[in-house]
Amino acid sequence: MEKGTALLGSGHGGENFLEKAVPFSLPGAGAGPLFDWFLDRFAQLTWNIPAEAFGPGLPPREMRPRGLERFLLEDADYPQRDRIWAAVIAGSRRPGADEAYRILALGLATRGLRGFRDRLAIRDRSDLADIDHDLVAGFLRRLATIDTGTTNLGMKLIDSGITHAKVRLRQSRLRPPTINSVSLPYDDPYALLVGLAAESALAPLDVQLLSLTAVDGLSIKDAAKHLGIGEQAAYKRRQRAEARIRRHLTGRGARA
Repeated sequence: MEKGTALLGSGHGGENFLEKAVPFSLPGAGAGPLFDWFLDRFAQLTWNIPAEAFGPGLPPREMRPRGLERFLLEDADYPQRDRIWAAVIAGSRRPGADEAYRILALGLATRGLRGFRDRLAIRDRSDLADIDHDLVAGFLRRLATIDTGTTNLGMKLIDSGITHAKVRLRQSRLRPPTINSVSLPYDDPYALLVGLAAESALAPLDVQLLSLTAVDGLSIKDAAKHLGIGEQAAYKRRQRAEARIRRHLTGRGARA
């Protein structure tokens, strides 16, 4: 990977090794919930982090992001961890390499964030994508504001992600499922749904759910029971399907 010319604040390491890493594209990004695949893809990154890029002795030798994660978790003492985190946080706020530094920060925090998710009693596997999104949202929000002069930076960032996800999960479970109506044009709305499925705009389960609720008039609760999925999962799936239909029909109209 090419190296840029900006120093990493302290002048150690000689170059900002992430300056040319953006626009960032995570190699082999997978489908499904983020934390099901992120760490494996993070391990494939070939960025070379120079010795002392984050200050004297940090890291002690050139290493890739996966090696830095191991060093941070297994070998670094607490002051060293805070110095690494402070440098990564500073990089995440600097234009030109901010996106890549955020990916690096998330990679360093993934085990902590995923550990929380894996301990949850999940009603439906489709909820995992939303939980992962909320964990990352809370983590990145704190990444942008945390005072790098404090201690235990990594744990504070992870705790912020977890707190945000907990709040969102609680709100989701307390909110009664309601549905947003979607207008299905054409004389035969079921034929429209089947056609969208054939064009890969809708998954078969989405077609069944919309057929039961938008065409047959079943409640979300009854449709979810019929399909063998959680009520909240059905509600979220229907919202996503409605959005896909609107985007698809809007695009089709624009091409007409």
